[in-house]
Amino acid sequence: MEIKFTSISDYMKIWKESIENPLSFWERIASKLVWFKKWDKVLDYKSPSEYRWFAGGKINITYNAIDRWLSTKSTQLALIWENEIGNVNKLTYQDLHREISKVSKGLKELGVNKGDRIMLYMPMIPEAMIIMLATARIGGIHTVVFSGFGKRALIDRITSAKPKVIFTADITYRRGKSIELKSVLDDALKEAPVEHVIVLDRESKSNFKEGRDLEYNEFIAKGYPSIDVEPVESTDPLFILYTSGTTGKPKGVVHAMGSYTVWAYFHNNWLFDFNNSVFLSTSDIGWINGHSYSTYGPLLNGGTVLWFEGVLSGNKIWELVEKYKVNYIWTAPTLVRQLMKEGSSADGYDISNLKIIVTAGEILGGDAFDWLKKFSPIVFETWGQTENSGYIASPGGMAIGLLPIKKVSKFTSTKYRY
Repeated sequence: MEIKFTSISDYMKIWKESIENPLSFWERIASKLVWFKKWDKVLDYKSPSEYRWFAGGKINITYNAIDRWLSTKSTQLALIWENEIGNVNKLTYQDLHREISKVSKGLKELGVNKGDRIMLYMPMIPEAMIIMLATARIGGIHTVVFSGFGKRALIDRITSAKPKVIFTADITYRRGKSIELKSVLDDALKEAPVEHVIVLDRESKSNFKEGRDLEYNEFIAKGYPSIDVEPVESTDPLFILYTSGTTGKPKGVVHAMGSYTVWAYFHNNWLFDFNNSVFLSTSDIGWINGHSYSTYGPLLNGGTVLWFEGVLSGNKIWELVEKYKVNYIWTAPTLVRQLMKEGSSADGYDISNLKIIVTAGEILGGDAFDWLKKFSPIVFETWGQTENSGYIASPGGMAIGLLPIKKVSKFTSTKYRY
């Protein structure tokens, strides 16, 4: 099911169907994915705070993001990665499948089972995507901590999530410097210990604790061929992601395997055309946009996503757009304002393939919006929350016109069921 809006009338037709026949609407969308067991009920609804989507169904997001493309897209690039010191890595769907299988088997060797929690404190590097997908493949629950956070944030999240394994790297690269990660994690683990730590030792800067720490390449050494995908109940957790904490103590938000997989597939499907397209997302996996638009959304639609580790300063972003013929950019207003301040220019770069720039995470503002319009025919802002899986509102989001908001209702509940 592909839904593409080209006019207000198109939108209203689909919107009307989703409101008047919501169960058949979402059933049609979910049917485009591979289920190991079809649901008994599309929606098992008891109250506004007690409901289960695709109840009784079994699915796996990694199978739908990777395995199902192997027969048709095995040699297509799934991930293109660069960083600010010039490293480049390109992984096809077959490559990702191989590396995911290695990590999945490594986790099994450590005794990780369905429902166990795996934490990532890692930069935007291919291994981070691989670990997320590998965790989901075996029915584990991943929880990502933004690599810019320090000791206190780590302690709070480790104490709350109680992970069996934490993955990290010795360093990340940012603004021309090597920023330590493993040493920060080591400090946090003094107050919040865990059983296993897997370290990608990029510059051999880590101190290893015997019996707890294991180097990443040693960890994956026995991990291929593939192990079986774990069918997961639709209502079981896929990941835990903590809110930003701007309104109080960060809260761990749980997203379920079935409903999130359907949403991430559909939401990206109607917004972007992933056929022969390249999607540049600067959203870090430590946030919900990094889950939905840097990782799962593009892969569920068989697309090619471009990651960059570090800071996209100067004209680097336009260099990437030209080099990889980027069609879509998902980014943050903070980066846009930084580029404006630096006088970033696309002069001399071919950015003619660029169709849409989307911003998320904060208000963009008029000056920045007008500046972005110089680079893309369509620019739009979005609003969403960790709880929403991504964005749920956008002024002029599809460039088809605007409709008034006639009614806004408020619902608050402290009881949730997935």
